[in-house]
Parts: sequence; C-alpha cells; structure tokens
Amino acid sequence: MAFSGSFTGKDTAVRLEGGGTQAQEGLNQMILDAEKLRYETFQKNKSEFFKNARIDPMFILSKSAKEYVAGLIKNFNDTYGKKAKEYNYNLPFQDQMDMQTMHDFIESEKSGILADQELLKQQKALIDKDMGVHLSSDEFLKAYESYISGDKKTWDYTLDSFLKPIDFGDYVRGEAAKEGFNFDKKEVPVGYGMEATEMYNIPEGEEGKYIISKIGTNPQADKDFWDKWSKADKEYYFKLADANKDKSISKEEEKNAIALWAKDTFTGVRQSKFEGKRNIGGETKTGETPATDVGGTQYKIPAGRQDYSVPKSYGATTYKTIEVNGQKKTVIDTTAKTYSPKSFHFGGSVAISGTPTRGGAALNEEWTDEEIASGMIDAIVRLYDPVKHVFLVESKTASESTGQKSRTLFEIPENNIRNFGNLPIETDIQGVNTIAK
Repeated sequence: MAFSGSFTGKDTAVRLEGGGTQAQEGLNQMILDAEKLRYETFQKNKSEFFKNARIDPMFILSKSAKEYVAGLIKNFNDTYGKKAKEYNYNLPFQDQMDMQTMHDFIESEKSGILADQELLKQQKALIDKDMGVHLSSDEFLKAYESYISGDKKTWDYTLDSFLKPIDFGDYVRGEAAKEGFNFDKKEVPVGYGMEATEMYNIPEGEEGKYIISKIGTNPQADKDFWDKWSKADKEYYFKLADANKDKSISKEEEKNAIALWAKDTFTGVRQSKFEGKRNIGGETKTGETPATDVGGTQYKIPAGRQDYSVPKSYGATTYKTIEVNGQKKTVIDTTAKTYSPKSFHFGGSVAISGTPTRGGAALNEEWTDEEIASGMIDAIVRLYDPVKHVFLVESKTASESTGQKSRTLFEIPENNIRNFGNLPIETDIQGVNTIAK
C-alpha cells in the first residue's frame, strides 16, 4: 500500500485500557517506592552502625587509664566513622568483623579497668577496718595517688603490697622459743657451785634450715625478710653456696645461699634452757639466790635471762583526738617502749631502794619533766637492754617526792642504778654471770 504525502498517522495508534496517565503514575510510584526503600535501608544501616559502634566512655579514676580508653575510642570512631560514610553505612563483611573485634577489645579493656577500681575499693575498705595494725594506710594512699594522677593505668596491688613489716628476727626467735627443748643435752656448770642439764630447741648447725622453714608462715615477717635479703651481699653468699665451684648458681644452691645468709643475720634462734639445777660443791644451796651488792646494799635478785618469747614492748596505749585540716580525728597515742631481743628479763619482787628516775621516762603514768628529773623510787628491775643501755623498772611504793602511785613502769639510764654491773644474768654459754662480765 502506498501512502499519500499528507499522511500523519493520526488516530492509528492502539488505545490502551485506562490510558497513558495510569501507566505513568504506576512508574512514578515504583520510583518513589524504590527511593523510600533505599532511604529506609540507609537509615536502618546507619542506625545499626551507630548501635554497634557505641562505646560508653564510663567513669574512670585513673588519669592514665582514662586517656588510654579515650584514645582507643577516638581511634575506633575515626577509623570506622570514615569507612561508614564511604559505604553509606553498609560496611563490607570483613570491615564489620574487624569493627566488632576492635569494639570487643575496647570493652574488654574497660572491664579490666572497672575490675581494678572495684579491687581498689575493696582494699580501701579492708585497710580502713584494719586501722593501721597490719596494713599501712600511708603506703596505700601513696599508691592510690600514683594510680589516680600518674602513669599507671592498672591497679595491680595486692593487700600484701601494703603490709606493715615486722622484724623477722624477733618473729623467728619467738617461734623458736615455742619449740621443744630436746636436742644436744649436756651437763654444764652454771656458777655458784651448781650444775644443770642444758638442752637446745634446734640441733646444732640446723639454724639456717629452721629459719627458712618459717618463711611463708607470717606475711608481715616475710616482707621484712625479703627486704633485708634484697640488700644482702648476695655475691658473697652465692660464692659460699657454690658447692661445685662452677660459678653458676642452681636453684638448690640459691636456697643454700639464702639459708647461710639467714643464719648469719637472724642470730639467737638456737636457744637453750637449763633444767635440774643441783649443788656440785661450795656453799650455795639449790634454788637459793646469792646476795648481790648493788647501790651499796646487798640484794638477793634472781638472775636476768634472755628469753625471746617474752614481749619486747612495754607501756600504755591510749587514744586521743587531734584536729587535721579543721576536722577532728582519733589517733593512737602510745608511750610504749620497744627493746632489743638481746634484753635480759628479771623476775622476783626485790626492789632497789633510792633509785633516781632522772633522764628516764614514765611508761604508764603521767609524769612531768620536773618530776622525772627529781624522782626517787624503790625500783624492781624488770628488764635490762644491753643495746640501749637502759633498765625497765617498776616502782614498788608510792614516790614521796612526786606523790605518784605505785607500780609505775619507768625506763631509766643504766647508770641510775649504782654498781648495776653486779646484777646477775644467765647466759646460754656461761650460765650465771653478771652484767659487768
């Protein structure tokens, strides 16, 4: 068929049901629905990202730990915030895994810091309850301040870190005194025409072994032991313990070195006592105390004896209220005196009359300096400390010069007792002797 030159095609198209307007509206709705879905997916991905990326900075005491956690969080946000924008918050699977791993690591670090803070809180409660008896609140405060403002980001202290050390020598000698005296028995003269059976608590040569056996039985004493060992001449003792002379110290040789050092350092562990005193000649009868010229008068004072099981501290412990930074605080106020383990302890009730208290101190009563300087008492000798060169005495009667009550403990210089060197003492090696000898 031929077409004329005037053909336009008008009215030749096939007519669709509903018309072109309905088709266009359907297409537009598809586009809108797709945009809506894309937007909702974007918002969902974004919301999910922020949910997974959220890290609570929490409350942190330590400045260092706070900076550490803040740094981790910043690095996390910078890294994955940038990537999230690049991928319209729809991170690739590997990035999601890496993000979760880093998130879990930060949460783990936070949990460790929170655990440290809880431990600190528990330790502080125990230290407050202890009131300075076994634990040092000063050492705790020093560590706490270092943790809060210093470079430490972890609280890795145990309660042992704040133990107040006690002298290991005093402790181990006290423990040794509790042992049965069943070793190395022998008959020995003890002076004044008498002899007795001497027996020891530890076999000869076993002192070091015994001392080492007591490590771990008292944490406060242990602290003192290891502190002293840290300052010892280790090279000298390692050389002594190097049995095969190979200049290499084995574990066993190291133990031997510590035992050798301990034996030299903590003396007085091997102790003896005398039993069955009996007359072997002379005029002194069994159980009789010989007269001693002290202060120009003859006194029958029982011999003083070194006894490591007897307390080395005497005196009063009281409480007083003081003001610190405008706040009232109750503290322990003690006048107690501590004496050397080498001190001699005296029994009996014989008093040396006319003993001056000048230069001394009253331990369980209130005395003014003037009263101490002019005081004169009848003194029962309770202890002599050859290291401090002092006597611990007890007044038998009231002092007329001061008007004080009887039974007051005094620490006085040794020379306050005239001829004090004549006082009898009992030693493990020599038996009964005198302070002067």
